[in-house]
Amino acid sequence: SLNIILNDSIETNLKNKIRVINYTETCITIECDDTSIASIMRFEKDKYLDIFNDNNLSDIKELKVRVK
Repeated sequence: SLNIILNDSIETNLKNKIRVINYTETCITIECDDTSIASIMRFEKDKYLDIFNDNNLSDIKELKVRVK
């Protein structure tokens, strides 16, 4: 699942604070519990796109981040 891929690639202290809430063929939307985590995710967006692409999700071109 997308949440497993995400949780395997983030720091332990963030694991319960972010989750995949929606996805399409080309976009994944991640929800964060607070704005500071959302800022980190936005700043490191390319890193997470690469992680999804490395896990056979090569059509994912966009990562949207929102706050809960």
